[in-house]
Formats: sequence, structure tokens, C-alpha cells
Amino acid sequence: MVERTRTLLRETAAWRRLEWHLADLRHSDLRELFAGDPTRGERLVGEAAGLYLDYSKHLLTDETLDLLRKLAGERRLRERAGALLRRDSEDPSATRHLALRLPRSRSLVVEGEDVAREARDERERMYALADSVRSGARVGATGARIRAVVELATGGGHVGSALAHEALREHVSADLDCRFVSSVDPAALVDALAGFDARETLFVVVAKSSDEPQIAALARAAIAWLQGSLGAAAPVAAHVLLVTARPEVGLAGVPRENVLRLPGWLDERRGLCSAAGLSICLALGPPGFEELVSGFHSMDEHFVSTPLGGNLPATAGLIAVWYRNFLRAETAAVIPYAESLRLLPAHVRQLGATGSGRATSGDPVEIETAPVVWGVSGSSARDGFLELLHHGSVLSPADFVVTGRPAAGDPTPYDLLAAGALAEAVALAFGRTADELEDAGVDPDEIPYLALPGNRPSSVVLVRTLAPATLGALLAFYEHSAFTQAAIREIDPFSRRDLGHEEHLAGRLAQELDPGWKHELLHDSSTNALVQRYRRLRDACD
Repeated sequence: MVERTRTLLRETAAWRRLEWHLADLRHSDLRELFAGDPTRGERLVGEAAGLYLDYSKHLLTDETLDLLRKLAGERRLRERAGALLRRDSEDPSATRHLALRLPRSRSLVVEGEDVAREARDERERMYALADSVRSGARVGATGARIRAVVELATGGGHVGSALAHEALREHVSADLDCRFVSSVDPAALVDALAGFDARETLFVVVAKSSDEPQIAALARAAIAWLQGSLGAAAPVAAHVLLVTARPEVGLAGVPRENVLRLPGWLDERRGLCSAAGLSICLALGPPGFEELVSGFHSMDEHFVSTPLGGNLPATAGLIAVWYRNFLRAETAAVIPYAESLRLLPAHVRQLGATGSGRATSGDPVEIETAPVVWGVSGSSARDGFLELLHHGSVLSPADFVVTGRPAAGDPTPYDLLAAGALAEAVALAFGRTADELEDAGVDPDEIPYLALPGNRPSSVVLVRTLAPATLGALLAFYEHSAFTQAAIREIDPFSRRDLGHEEHLAGRLAQELDPGWKHELLHDSSTNALVQRYRRLRDACD
């Protein structure tokens, strides 16, 4: 089966033509490409759902794009994308995934179930809970109004919620302070709870199953904090909500009416529009959350219905395939020029990494898969990472994400941020030659240090404003770019089955690290030695 996967992809006509085309294009230069086509920067762009994508500063030509679209045709990308909102999808979990974002008037029946209606029903329960908290109808055990929300989630599922909360800070309720904890390190919970009053604090526990060791440990620590402040007899139910795919497992002291259900098939990294987004619903309120969902859906519709030539996520995904599989770029940068989007690189990295090593058949993939995505906010990148992009010996295409206007306040700082992002894109693409520096009168001794090689690729993603709808469209844009890459490589973008072994090993090792463990260690020599050394280090601190 491994051989079959390799043959299907590497021996397609479009793949071979792209390899031949690469040989012709290898010595092309962005300066030459722009000089030879004055309209390039106006043509190689696209717009949808409040986003504008400029991909003209990439190492490609119209022929490159045409061949990539032919490759997409051979891999049936349009059919696979269209099936995401039809009941005939090859991957029912993918179909259900987009059903979370369908408007109230739409239904989607998969395997006899209207998954869109089921998702909306659970969202209505979430809205009722959110309204009761925001209105003050739902109070803590002492009758105090809830003013603090702490989400507990492990395994990376918190990143989307934390990103949305930071990005939409101008839209969140001033009456609710939301924080996010994803680590069992006690310091993480201590930091999140700093300044909070237990009488006014609500915990939202998000987990596929609440008996998973890490989330169970986090929940126990949170409940211990509540009981330490309110008394051991205080009713936990007033301060804990559970979002889970296994409500039958539950949490001690948390009644069924405090439990929202996650679909068992859901990849929590793409679950922001489900009940997993409860913390964001509390922060934004149901109307704001509906706007977020509608933004996701707008980009969903664009992706499944727009021809490849004007399809933003498909274009971005195909360009990513070009760099990873033909130009051998092992990394890609996402650099948001807005501090409130600082978590966007981590979110994009998760989307691309899911299922990146397995074909849909379950066999290992024999071609290069998703690049490692890295990045920080533009202000932080200026004196560090951007130096690597300009002068590094490795190719790393970059996305500069720029917001047009803030939701409120003075727009001047955003103009400065946008100017910085556009300047970096120009400098990366066109560089600065020794002749230009000499003509500018620069000291000849300084010229070797100030020259920039240029010919470094980037995209610019302009986001109209950081509102719920445009944020939803931005996150869906990166979801569908990852889906496009996975479709070309015949990868399942929704699979996380391979993580079970790590979790099993971690559970076993946690038992062996316990001071009471007296049995023989049966791991490899390195792991056995590390377990013993850890025990000695821990015991020395007691």
C-alpha cells in the first residue's frame, strides 16, 4: 500500500510536469518576475469573507499556478471540498465538522443523522448557559455573581479558544475575565487564578473524556482550590461546567445539567464552533458567537464553491505544496502584525500537523508532508526571526497577517504595524543590492552587512478588522489550506489516532514514578535510567 500511495502521486502527469517546470524556474528572480509583468501584483491576489490575499511575491509563475491547479484536479480537490457540505463525503467526520457551522436553515444528514441539527441543539443549550451566567441569573455557591471564567483543556485544544479570546478582546464582556490553562504544572493554575475570588469563579472543563489523566488532575486541582476557599461542603456544581464527548463519565459533584456534549468524532483543534467554544461564548455572548460561526461558514462556502483560480484557501494550500514538495522548504512562517493574534502561528501549526504522517489508507506517506510552522507577532520577530528569513540558508515562505483597523480606538498604531509588515514583504522579495547601497553613499565597509539577498517569498493576508466574523473567516482559511495540502498528499487531516500510544506510555510511566512503585522497570536502558534519576531528584527535594 505504501508503494501504491507513492505511485499515485509522484507519477501523475501534473506532478511530473511540475518537476520539469521547477528546473526551468529554478533561476528565476522576483525582481525579474515583477519587472516582466507590471500587473503581477494586481493579478495574483484574491478576496473573500473580509480577507484579501496577495500571493504575488512567491517564487512562481502563471504556469506554476496552472500546473498546481491541474495537480489539484488530478487529486480531485474540488470534489473532495464540495463533498464537505454534502452527505456523500468520503470522510463523514469531515462532513460533520463543517456541519457545526451551518446556519439554522440548513440541514446535513450523514448516516441517517441530521448532524447540523444536533450541533445546533447543543449550541442552543450552550447559549442558554452563557446567557444565565452573563445575566447574573446563574450565581456561585454563595450567591455571588460569576466574574471569572477559567477553561481547563489539555492536548492543544485550548489554543483556538485562547486565540479567539485575545483576538476579540474589544468584543468580549468587561464583566467576565477569561483565562486558559492547558498544563498540569501547578504554576499554570496558580498563575491563572491570581487575583480571582473563588466565590465568583467558574471553571469550564473541556475534554474528550474527563477521566483522561491530565484533565482529571487539572479538574481535581481546581475543585481543591474551590473547596479550600469555600469549604469542603460547598456545592461544586455552582462553579464547574463540563464539555465532553463522554458525559457518562462525568466529574464528581457535577450534575448532568452542567454537562455539554461534544461529538465523539470531533477534532477539538477544529471544534471552536461546537460546545468546546463555551468559554468564548461566555466572553462574547451568543450573538457575538453566532457572528464568529457565520464567519467560519462564509469561508467554508467560499472554499467549497469557488473555482480554484479565485479560491483563497485552495491557492494558499497549493502554494504550500509547491514549497514543501518541490522547493523542499521544511518550515513556513506565520507572522501576525497584531499582538492579539500572537497565538495564530501555534493554531496554524496544529492544523497542519494533524494526521500529517498517515495516508487515508493508514499507511505511512512516502513524500514530504506538512512543514513545521513557526512564528511570533511581528513586533517580536523584527530583531530575531526576520533576520533568519532574510539571511538564513534555508527557504522558509512567510505569511504576514495584517489587520486593517481595530474594532475601537486610535488606528494610528495599526498603520505603523501594517507599514512594518509591508516593508518586510518588500525587503524579503527584492532585497537591497550592493550597487544600491553604494549609490546611496553607504560606507563600503558596511555594505556587506547591510545588503539583503532578496528573492525570499511571502504572502500578505489583509484582515478587514478583528471582528468575530472576520476572525472566523481567517481561522477557516487556514483550516481549508491545511485540508488542501492533505488532499493533494492523500492524507487524513482529521486523524489523531496515533496519539494513543503516547498517552498509554505516559500513564504507565506516571505509575512507575510514584514513590510507592516497587516493581522492576522493563523499559529500554535509557528510560529506566531516566526514571531512576527522576526519582532521586524528586526525593532529594522532599
